[in-house]
Amino acid sequence: MKSESFTGKVEVFPDGWVYIRVPTANSNPYLEYRKIGNVPIIAKTGNSEWSTLLWAFGDGMFFITLPAKIRTKQKISAGDNITVQFKLRNK
Repeated sequence: MKSESFTGKVEVFPDGWVYIRVPTANSNPYLEYRKIGNVPIIAKTGNSEWSTLLWAFGDGMFFITLPAKIRTKQKISAGDNITVQFKLRNK
């Protein structure tokens, strides 16, 4: 499957997890993978890349968590608009 790219706003869950919502257009190609659980991906922003998952919201949308080490290296804060690329990875 091809690589996806989108720009979105960095948000924070009440429990402190920092994430970015994956737009519907970028989520739709991966809906079939939800049958097996969260979708394993390689994500990238700026010059930082990490292994993570497309986490499901339950409404058909996904989100990607942004680890502290990535946020620190890329100087990302809640409310920032960032561009993220991702592609499927092997489990």
